[in-house]
Amino acid sequence: MTARGAAAACAGLLVVGLAALAVYRSTDPTVAAIESVLAPRPEGWPGSPAPRQADAVKAGITGEQNILYWRAMRTTARNLVLVSVSRRGAAPEPVVMESDSLINALEYELGPDWARAYAVALAQKDRTFLFTNSEALELVRRRYTDADLERARRQLAECSDSKILHGGCLEHTDGDAALAHALIERGLLPGRTYVTGRLYVTR
Repeated sequence: MTARGAAAACAGLLVVGLAALAVYRSTDPTVAAIESVLAPRPEGWPGSPAPRQADAVKAGITGEQNILYWRAMRTTARNLVLVSVSRRGAAPEPVVMESDSLINALEYELGPDWARAYAVALAQKDRTFLFTNSEALELVRRRYTDADLERARRQLAECSDSKILHGGCLEHTDGDAALAHALIERGLLPGRTYVTGRLYVTR
């Protein structure tokens, strides 16, 4: 084989290899998730949209809260999820947190394996998780009181879904987990913008 022929053959193999890599990167969920974390995110960018409710129903998910959870866990956005956190010797407590915080807590509990933690989060159909690791418990600790939650419920009771979806009734609520809790109870999907953590809502 001539030098020119060898160069052409190498170029052809490179093209095939890059094409195969592109297919792998586009279909492997772990690679996509890791790359989404590393990608720069300007303020206001909400991440990839959550799957539709119809997609959750098609996947066999039932119950409004379970459907919202299923959708929130399948997007790169900073969506918030409502789960039940169990500690040894204590009754489960409903807590709102970012989906990433849940996965990170599961890594503390189960070991540093993102794919395993994510799989466990998806497999827990009742959204109830038992934690014993101190670092995990700190991540999932509820940072709002019952009184905060009642205040949030009263605030939202005065607003229509349409107004909330257009940004109304969310003033001065940066990082307000209690309000996110009430939004999820109402059947809406809250998330946080990157950088400032300001709440936004989708249906």
